[in-house]
Amino acid sequence: MPKAGRPKGSPNSKSLEALAIQQRVEAEQGDCADPLLFLLRVMMNDTKRLKVPETMLSYHQNGEVIEKPFISMELRIKAASAAVEYLRAKRKAVEVTGVLGHAKAEALSPQQIQSILTGDPFLHESDRRTIELRAEEGNRDTEIKGRDQKS
Repeated sequence: MPKAGRPKGSPNSKSLEALAIQQRVEAEQGDCADPLLFLLRVMMNDTKRLKVPETMLSYHQNGEVIEKPFISMELRIKAASAAVEYLRAKRKAVEVTGVLGHAKAEALSPQQIQSILTGDPFLHESDRRTIELRAEEGNRDTEIKGRDQKS
């Protein structure tokens, strides 16, 4: 028995309506109907293809007239940040936990740290020997402190 409804992956009625509107606007406006292309043109200050003037006159209260760019730098930055969402995936914050995470790192004993470091295949042999010597010195210090406390 066939399933009722539209097939999986086919556009729904709202998507078809939006596509029809986009095609109609593209026919009237050309490629400026593409939102990404529009944002990139604003970002690049492509006034010729956007069909806007390069500059505009700005009138101040003191009567001074200044010629300013039609597309301000602030607007270009906003267009760039909006265009990035089309081009790059948003990153999510990642919390790193485990052995090297927060309080757990403090719980490692000197022997555990030595074991981790000396097991590193990229550790140079002289560094490995230094770690082993320091660990031996640490063990001797611990033994001496233990004897002093017993006396």
